Amino acid sequence: MATEIDSANAQVSMEKILKQVNEWIKEEGDPGKSGDRTRKILKHLKLGLAFADAVAGVNEYAAAAVKTFAVLVDNELTRRKNREEFVAVYQIFASTLFLVQYLGKVELEAITGKLDECFKDLNDQMKDFGALCLVYYKKYQHAFIRFIRAKEFEGRLKGFTEQVRDIGERITTLLVAHTTAVTIKTQIDVKHILSIVSKLSKASTKPEMKADKIIKEAGGKALEDDKIANIAEAFGERPTSQTKSLLNQNLQDLLDANRQEFIKKLDEATGTITAKIEQAQVEIIRKLNAGPHNLIEIEEFRIIWKEICGHFRNVFANHNSDDESLRKDNWTLSVLTHIMYHPAIADAIDDDSSGYISVREFNHFLHQKPKDWSFPELFAFWALGWQDCAYDTSQSINHLVRRITRIALQTKVMKDKKEPMEPAMTEYIEAYLELLNAITEITRWSQITGYDRSFAADMEYDEDEMDRLTEEYNTYNKEIFDHVTGDDGNIDTEDEWDFNLKQRFGSRVELWFFPLVLQVLKHQLSKISLEPVSDNDEDSNNEDSNLNEDSDEENSDEEDGEEKIIGYQDYDAEEGSAIGSSGNIGAATPQAKLDDYQWDEMSNILECLLYEFHSRMKIMLRGWRVYKLDNELQANSFCGGIFAGWFKGYNDGSNKKIIARLELLDEDDDFDPEFDSESEDNDASENTTLDALAHRFHNLQESVDHLTAMVQSLLAENRQRNSVNEYLGTGTALEEDPNEEDSGQSH
Repeated sequence: MATEIDSANAQVSMEKILKQVNEWIKEEGDPGKSGDRTRKILKHLKLGLAFADAVAGVNEYAAAAVKTFAVLVDNELTRRKNREEFVAVYQIFASTLFLVQYLGKVELEAITGKLDECFKDLNDQMKDFGALCLVYYKKYQHAFIRFIRAKEFEGRLKGFTEQVRDIGERITTLLVAHTTAVTIKTQIDVKHILSIVSKLSKASTKPEMKADKIIKEAGGKALEDDKIANIAEAFGERPTSQTKSLLNQNLQDLLDANRQEFIKKLDEATGTITAKIEQAQVEIIRKLNAGPHNLIEIEEFRIIWKEICGHFRNVFANHNSDDESLRKDNWTLSVLTHIMYHPAIADAIDDDSSGYISVREFNHFLHQKPKDWSFPELFAFWALGWQDCAYDTSQSINHLVRRITRIALQTKVMKDKKEPMEPAMTEYIEAYLELLNAITEITRWSQITGYDRSFAADMEYDEDEMDRLTEEYNTYNKEIFDHVTGDDGNIDTEDEWDFNLKQRFGSRVELWFFPLVLQVLKHQLSKISLEPVSDNDEDSNNEDSNLNEDSDEENSDEEDGEEKIIGYQDYDAEEGSAIGSSGNIGAATPQAKLDDYQWDEMSNILECLLYEFHSRMKIMLRGWRVYKLDNELQANSFCGGIFAGWFKGYNDGSNKKIIARLELLDEDDDFDPEFDSESEDNDASENTTLDALAHRFHNLQESVDHLTAMVQSLLAENRQRNSVNEYLGTGTALEEDPNEEDSGQSH
């Protein structure tokens, strides 16, 4: 790609990036904040790739290495949690790769062959490293497996560090020998990187120290069944037949197999990565040259963004006077001119629920428009159609949860009658049912907010057209959900499963949560019932009602078309009936014989989805506190109130058990299984008080940081000229995104 980034700017920028990253790597701060540190490192390296690509084109092998490293960094950024020991190795790769900054200053003809060999070797090392990451994050998902194999991974990481350092020294020697005008700066501390990597196998947390003691007492023999079970228990986990098999596999064999998988990913991602790098280069140039006047990307909205509804009215009027015919989307006027629907449009744009709309948010929203829609149709759908869509999907999820719960309980009952069920298997099924029940905590949002889908019945608008938009919106996104779940519904919870979701929806978990959960539950129902996966949401509702033909009392609990949600704890496992219902579980359903690993796998997928929803809500809660907004009011109103159910359980403590389980996913190192549910109950009062104090102190620190940033932003704003000061018709103002430079903000 031809780029305006010159080699001098590229060199200076890459040097600054390497210097900053090196400083972050040397930080010996709070281990609890290592996650923030690793994310900053990876994002900085990703920025550096735009500069590296701009100058690497003079050597095809160097350019190929840039693309491979871009895939590595992109994959790492999509993972939920990054190991500091792995991220440190990215620095040695970047330090060697960024030597491309000097290629334009030397006579390449004399060293082309040797230079090609160096960058080819570097590219091969990157592919091997990509395979190692896939095995660690994807295959070895359980903490106890990672701990048992930690020494092997440590050795591999040290090997990469030393070999890539040697390649860097070879490239440096070649460059220095063929020019006198180049002074090559090396900012990498290899010894420090090796010291970070060596932490991988050290037992530093309570579970690790307990597991280490078990291994030492066993004379280093950790792969015996009883020892594996004890080690897993130390981490609060349970071994399955699959994990035991995985522990006995040769690591090199796994690496060889996963190298091919990484190369396949690399080939598939080449076009996307190239486009991303080019877009980053365009953004760099634009930010250097553009002011606030040029930030909104679609001209129509750049001119009239502050008068959306008035603008559309004028456009329609002009069209009518010119053609004497109505526009196809003229029906949207009856929706767009009702002020009560404007907050829903604002919520669709305002992804952080701050009450302010940034240029970045507005641009992202406009680019989400399906290609066959007009902009008035886009706004009309988000004003009225999306919440109906969320309601319908929530009800479909409830039906599926009821069916799956019945079958899971039948599995337990039938197994008990034939032969005693393994205690471990019972635990896996119970854990899965707890997660299903947690999902119904979220889908009950409409009961808490009092959502009434007939509210708009008195308003005249074209319902057929709105139904068309809803159907097209669902079809537009279904391809992504199909890709994420695959043919078997198994989301890879430790890999870049949410990459495509973030591409489409950004940070807005609430936009994809319900349809993706529905898709996953369809696959899980198919697994346990031996039925084909249905593409029709109504099928699950019809099948569920067929199972309840004798449950008249239960059906009488439905009010205004909304079904009472019954969780697994409402069923009598012995009798196989729902408490308070005159019917039984239903006719026996054919069931697959799932093993412990499959139940655990299904639980992990639901756990991961719930974690994303919970994390999204907590991020918004922090923002609402900073803006001094009422948490309950915001949860019950933002995006139609779909966070209302989960917030209620979070706020009153009714779902604290499942939330504690989810938050362990983000705090693996702090988990101590000795604090079981019994001790939690005994010390509940004391723990709650301490947690509340710690939580308030943490929030106070965040508030101070945020207020400082706000003051700095306001001071910067006063120095800007021609800032936009008017509000949207919705009462929502355009603001500057704190992550964007040179953008205007209005209050």
